[in-house]
Amino acid sequence: MDLLMQLRDDVLADPGRAARRLQNIALPPWPDAAAAALRVDLLVLRAEALVRSGELMAAQLAGIDAAAATERLRPRDVHRVTAAFALAVDLEIRSGRTSAVRMARRYRGALGQENEAPHGRIVLAAALEAVACFHHASCQEGRSQIHDLARKEPSGSSAARMLLAAQSSMEASCPSHIEPLTMAPPMPGLILNPAVDLESYPPHQIEDYLRDLVARHVSQCVCPPRQQSANAGNQRRFPRGQPIQPNVRVMLAASPQS
Repeated sequence: MDLLMQLRDDVLADPGRAARRLQNIALPPWPDAAAAALRVDLLVLRAEALVRSGELMAAQLAGIDAAAATERLRPRDVHRVTAAFALAVDLEIRSGRTSAVRMARRYRGALGQENEAPHGRIVLAAALEAVACFHHASCQEGRSQIHDLARKEPSGSSAARMLLAAQSSMEASCPSHIEPLTMAPPMPGLILNPAVDLESYPPHQIEDYLRDLVARHVSQCVCPPRQQSANAGNQRRFPRGQPIQPNVRVMLAASPQS
């Protein structure tokens, strides 16, 4: 088993301990291209471990390092650049920063400039924008975006079920708040869940990812009072999650401006 896969298994078993181990690993030198790519992967994995252990501030700093490291890869590695950008958007949403909407739109724009961007990344990028809008623009805008996305995916597909799960979570958490999962599910397309094709996952695995992300913060509710009462009456709850840590004022490095 290679080092990255061994560390991946460690993160899934005990993210806090694995994050400390990842911090103490001597990263390989830059001149070798393969070593530079491994450096990026280890930084992304450390950010994922920190998210799962509830250390959001440290995860954001690891995400900054990962995004900066991808910019130094030569030749440019589209897969790792887009993965680091997706991680940056995820962390912006988790932090509760209003800049999450802008970051999500930049990510979608960057994907649009790539030739033959994987469909799974495009769908997930649009879903991340919808979640950010739900939290910071308006609940109706976020729900509308998710609804439109779900209609475009084949009925019964993993992608459609993921989007419908997010829509259901939005409806349950507006204007009330539902608790996130105790441990954040891994984001598809990074190191813990490396497959970019959403159909390669069991539906529940990616459904939980978006459900949890929606539940991390309250919505920007603009529902009419009558609908607010109805939504509150239909509220559903997930297992009690970890407390959300305070926001930090950091600028996440990202892919080139769209």
